[in-house]
Amino acid sequence: MSAPKFTKTIYVPCLRLKAGEYRGLHHLSHDVKDKITPRLVVPPPKDKDPELWASTHS
Repeated sequence: MSAPKFTKTIYVPCLRLKAGEYRGLHHLSHDVKDKITPRLVVPPPKDKDPELWASTHS
């Protein structure tokens, strides 16, 4: 991902830095990537990621 271009941003989602959100950002098309600047919130260590737990305990 390239550096954000704040002059073209039209959407700023606030996402928790979890596996699903990260994968979703990775799969965005280039025209969408050029128009968003995601703010990623790192959850505290004690918060469990249900997606990660499910993938490791199946």
